[in-house]
Amino acid sequence: ENVGSDKEPLTPQQVEANAALVIRLAARRPIEYLIGHQEYGRFRTSSLWKETDPDYFTVKSDPGASFMSEVRERVKHLGLKTHPD
Repeated sequence: ENVGSDKEPLTPQQVEANAALVIRLAARRPIEYLIGHQEYGRFRTSSLWKETDPDYFTVKSDPGASFMSEVRERVKHLGLKTHPD
């Protein structure tokens, strides 16, 4: 989990730490997707979605498109997806 806010935005160090973590996890486990909280709704109509309460869905804004873009740039060699097939 990243800690930040509008007053204290996420840092370049958090980008680097997230990228390093993704690389390490991908070396240990098969990872297919890399998404931020704000992107999870893309999976609602896919077979990957599992929510037992059909009325539950929260809109999220973190960590943000810019942050995810920076992390993805650092891990692009992994070929991770951002959307369900």
